[in-house]
Amino acid sequence: MRNTLYIITFIIMFLVTKSITAQDTFDDKKRENNTTVNADAIKKFNALKIAKDKKRSTAKGRTNFQMPSIFTIDSEKGKYEHRVASKSESGTPLFIKSTANKEVASLASKQSSEDVAKDYLIDVKELIQIKNPDTEFVEISNNVDDLGQKHIKMQQVFEGLKVYGSEVILHLDKSNKVNALNGRNKPTPSIESTEPKFTVLDALKIVEMDLGVSLSEEPQRSNFAVYDSQYEEDLLIYPYEGGNVLTWHLTVHPNIKDRWEYFVNAQTGRILDKYYHTCTLYHRHEEEKISHKYSAALAPPTTGSGTDLNGVNRQLKTENIDGVHFMINTSESMFNSGQSELPDNPVGAIMTWDLRDEIPDENVQIYHVTSNSTSWNNPTAISAHYNAEVAYNYFRDTFNRNSIDGEGGTIISFINVADENGEGLDNAFWNGKAMFYGNGYSAFKPLAGALDVGGHEMSHGVIQATANLEYKNQSGAINESFADIFGTMVDREDWLLGEDVVLKDVFVSGAMRDMQNPNNGVNEGQAGWQPKDMTEFYTGTADNGGVHINSGIVNRAYYLIATEISKEKAEQIYYRALETYLTVSSQFVDLRIAIIQSATDLHGENSQEVTAVETAFDTVGITEGVSTDTDNDIPTVEGEEFILSIDVSDTNPVNLYTSDTEATKYYPLSQTGIGRKPNVADDGSFAIYVTDESKVNSMILDLNNPVEEVVSDDAIWAGVALSKDGTKLASIVNDQSNIIYISDLVSGELRQFELYNPTSADGIRTGEVLYPDALEWDYTGQYLIYDALNRLDNANGNAIEYWDVGALHVWDNASNTFGSGDIQKIFSNLPEGVSIGNPSYSKTSGNILAFDYFDDINNEYKVITANIETGESYVVYENNKLGFPNYSKSDDKIIFDTYNGSDEDIMSIDMTADKMTPSGNLVELIPNGKWGVWYTVGSRSTLSAEKEITDFRFNVTSPAAVGVITDNTISVEIPNNINPENLVATFTTSNNASVSVSGGNQISGVTINDFTNPVIYTVTAEDGSTKDFTISLGNSTPTDPNDSDGDGVVNANDTCPNTPLGATVDVTGCEKFSLPSNNFTVATKGESCVGSTNGSININANADHNYIATLTGNGVNKTNNFTSSVSFADLESGSYTLCMTVNGEAGYKNCYDVNVSAPESLSVTSKVNLSAKSVTLSLSGAEEYTISLDEETIVTAESEITIPVYAATAKLLVATDKNCQGVYEEQLDFEERVIIYPNPVKSGEISVVLGSTSENAIPIQLNTFDGKMILQEVIEPNTSTVKIDANRLTAGVYVLSVQINGDTRTFKIIKQ
Repeated sequence: MRNTLYIITFIIMFLVTKSITAQDTFDDKKRENNTTVNADAIKKFNALKIAKDKKRSTAKGRTNFQMPSIFTIDSEKGKYEHRVASKSESGTPLFIKSTANKEVASLASKQSSEDVAKDYLIDVKELIQIKNPDTEFVEISNNVDDLGQKHIKMQQVFEGLKVYGSEVILHLDKSNKVNALNGRNKPTPSIESTEPKFTVLDALKIVEMDLGVSLSEEPQRSNFAVYDSQYEEDLLIYPYEGGNVLTWHLTVHPNIKDRWEYFVNAQTGRILDKYYHTCTLYHRHEEEKISHKYSAALAPPTTGSGTDLNGVNRQLKTENIDGVHFMINTSESMFNSGQSELPDNPVGAIMTWDLRDEIPDENVQIYHVTSNSTSWNNPTAISAHYNAEVAYNYFRDTFNRNSIDGEGGTIISFINVADENGEGLDNAFWNGKAMFYGNGYSAFKPLAGALDVGGHEMSHGVIQATANLEYKNQSGAINESFADIFGTMVDREDWLLGEDVVLKDVFVSGAMRDMQNPNNGVNEGQAGWQPKDMTEFYTGTADNGGVHINSGIVNRAYYLIATEISKEKAEQIYYRALETYLTVSSQFVDLRIAIIQSATDLHGENSQEVTAVETAFDTVGITEGVSTDTDNDIPTVEGEEFILSIDVSDTNPVNLYTSDTEATKYYPLSQTGIGRKPNVADDGSFAIYVTDESKVNSMILDLNNPVEEVVSDDAIWAGVALSKDGTKLASIVNDQSNIIYISDLVSGELRQFELYNPTSADGIRTGEVLYPDALEWDYTGQYLIYDALNRLDNANGNAIEYWDVGALHVWDNASNTFGSGDIQKIFSNLPEGVSIGNPSYSKTSGNILAFDYFDDINNEYKVITANIETGESYVVYENNKLGFPNYSKSDDKIIFDTYNGSDEDIMSIDMTADKMTPSGNLVELIPNGKWGVWYTVGSRSTLSAEKEITDFRFNVTSPAAVGVITDNTISVEIPNNINPENLVATFTTSNNASVSVSGGNQISGVTINDFTNPVIYTVTAEDGSTKDFTISLGNSTPTDPNDSDGDGVVNANDTCPNTPLGATVDVTGCEKFSLPSNNFTVATKGESCVGSTNGSININANADHNYIATLTGNGVNKTNNFTSSVSFADLESGSYTLCMTVNGEAGYKNCYDVNVSAPESLSVTSKVNLSAKSVTLSLSGAEEYTISLDEETIVTAESEITIPVYAATAKLLVATDKNCQGVYEEQLDFEERVIIYPNPVKSGEISVVLGSTSENAIPIQLNTFDGKMILQEVIEPNTSTVKIDANRLTAGVYVLSVQINGDTRTFKIIKQ
């Protein structure tokens, strides 16, 4: 059609060569690395004439663009709608909730349950990763319960062989429809052969050799009917180390008591696994030290040990490679040896790397942590490695979670991380891939020294892999709170965070955070303070909207729940909520709903656990309301629809066309060569694009008079995109720079934004972004969605490149200026080899986008859709090239490019109402076309007009006083003994609406108002329209109808029945003089030295009265009169009673028990490390210490310090600035001598003096001279002398072996 339309007009131009840059693959999107654009060439874009009348958007819109990071896509919708509630470590679902469509519902009652089950398994085969469910499952049992529900248990098989550990249960309701599936299965196995080379008898002999017994092949008969045979066998497929192994499973019974399970490789004879399967009533730990006489001991995993930052000796799991020990734990069940390349690229390991005090930027060199022996001397690495192992075990053992990502991914810790100035980093963080520990600077000691910090940072990874909560405002506070919660559960001895690593001159309370009391014993604004409830909610913009501040409110709710129902129940409820109910934009109210639902799931409705959750959230002021909007629908543009496209035929000189949506009429626009997909204004008025000469042109989309204009004649551009409101232009240049330029077309200003990969720590960013390509604006004009090429450099030097999609904050509608430059990744932790790009928004939703997907490993192209709020993703079409998808006006179609035979065409596919799943077949729309853009010439309001108050209540009563909403009036009944002058209302409104009273902004659960008279709440919708609600109070009966004035004294005993509200009364109900409980501040100062008698007590009063302060105790009886402050000086240390009275108020007296502290004695504890030749001193009693060690003098304020020692003996002196504390003196001996006496010995005890204590356990063994073992013990660390009972020995020569710090020494002992 297009070729004939202008054949006459353009016949003289048939020799013109087409110039269109192909972008068929992600490689085509790459740019030459030898191209560099001079920064001086970047000029401001002048305000486009076509955009001069555009009005800026003021929409708020969504602020989060992160999807759950475990990236999965579903191909299509089938007979059931499925919801996966939980997944296994292999990615297969553990629980699927399903709803049948109408066709299935009507048919199921006519089918057998077996046929229903077969149909259902076919419908979920993609979810459970089974190729042929009809042959890969066999029924084990089929039961109907008392409720009439049917449960069919099925075993997974492959080629007739059982797949070990793989069973699923289908649950059918009374109408014979499947409503759920749970259990564990493996993806369809891949195995070379199902014919064993080793027979079952061969396998049995291998087991006999391992056990050291002989097992009969015949049935055994005895008086005890315990078993009929000494073994049972089964040939099966055994998942092992990431693969599938043909395996003999043997259950053997060496005797009546013992039962062993063995798994023997049927092809090689190797024992893959074995375990003792006798279920004993009581497990005695001492039995673990005793080997069964028929048991062959298995070689233990490679282990090492070393002292961590806290002076504790830790046992470490490490890897020995060619004699070098690497801090890599490959002994956990998640380790996949088949896919691992050690030491650089393990799969399923726990590893620790060292940055050696370098900044973690894109050029940083990383180093393995290594040792030449099993003794480690790197306390920071030891602490970090230990933290990771403990946190991994916590999530595995508590929640059955297989590593951070839930899929057995490697856990990585980095130590010795510097800040941007190259100094010690006062932080630890999770960057989406690994944990990073700084060594502290002004506020912290090395952060790896805190187990709860390690648990906190690993939890960020778990949060990212589940709900992926947005890291700002309330969502970010929930994110931080979950990390705090799991951090304190990993290190569950107390409710404090960071108490092991903070410096008290910054965190005066001694902890970074306190979940029990978020105020943390300090005032607002001091380090460590957090709000305890919504009345203290932080509303500023610092700290990403208070993510580390407001998390205290949620922390306290967890503390209240856990102390009421137990930590064990609380952590399960919270983990279930995180994994099952929360989404990226969840707010505090969503958290409340999620935790209540989780408690209901686990413990039932109206249970004690549910009540505890509701009470806790009520206590902190997080009350019920409306959940997060997951649709974010946008009004449809009203007007005529068209499709803009590029002609790719060789014979047509016209490059740019527009057409109707049926592609029956084409309108030629331009012969200019097009270099990138054009971008069309949201109102369809004009397009803007990069030409094949890297210039920028615009086109007025007037079909009667199209006008092309050169916007930039500079041949430097690689991409442009216009904001939906037409007032801002994003652009990128044609080189390998990671910069996006934003031009304000109204003011003409230009701002550049550098791309980076974000992390969880405030202010921490990492590099790795090479350059962007495709650009797409969100509907508010505040965020730019882009794809970019990233590079990761492995330790072995091999670089991995991939494309992903980010959201860049480039504009702030509230302040009408450029944005923060913050970046969120829509997809994080993409599978290996997968790239995502070419983002394109749904035309009617701010949450749904279409993308191109490419799997480099399998060479697969797909067009996919994703809801970035819920995390759902679906395959629209399995393509053969990049499709550059684009939605239709009403989102009922998606158009995209494909190779259709030998042609490149634009195709169309219908979409269902969810805007995400395809319906029907692919249809050719525009032949010989590419880069289609479906647009509408018209306008829409992208701003919501919703302005309702949906819930209004006061929480001053229990239960809360809930308002009745009628049109624009709200009536709330409260008891008449409640003071209406200072009430805090909790309310919810329409999404994106704001509330004010007399022009003052209102914050739910925070703002105080006087409700003595009706109060008008003005609700302002997103589009600026308003609605007034009048709030009126009505009187209900007081809390206690027998106490009319609410003073706490019942009417029958109340001699003053009209006491004012809030007054303090005596037992007769009459008002008495009182002062607030916080009226007095009492501070003490202890004695500086023993006997100095210079302690003091200081009192300050908030209100001025004629006070009398009386101090008694410890031989003192003093009285002072004062009005605002007074002091008692020259006091000895000890306990005192301080009482305050007021002249003229005989009934008032307030007393305090006060302690004047005694001076702390100088305390010094030394720990000698023989292997490191150092001494660690623990110091207390002073603010500063002077340490003399031989000729070296050190002055320190630290409470712990490690000093190297170079001599065999050294004299240690420690003094303080107070002479009264004396001097600590000790002679240190570094000689590792072992002295044995008496030797020879006749009777009594033999003393083995070890010389110096050791931080490690000390194995000793006493043998006869011919090698028979007499004694074997492990001596506790820090033991200096060992006693041996000589009376047990017969006369002769003995050999004593002592192992100290890995060195074994032998000594001869003679017993006479």
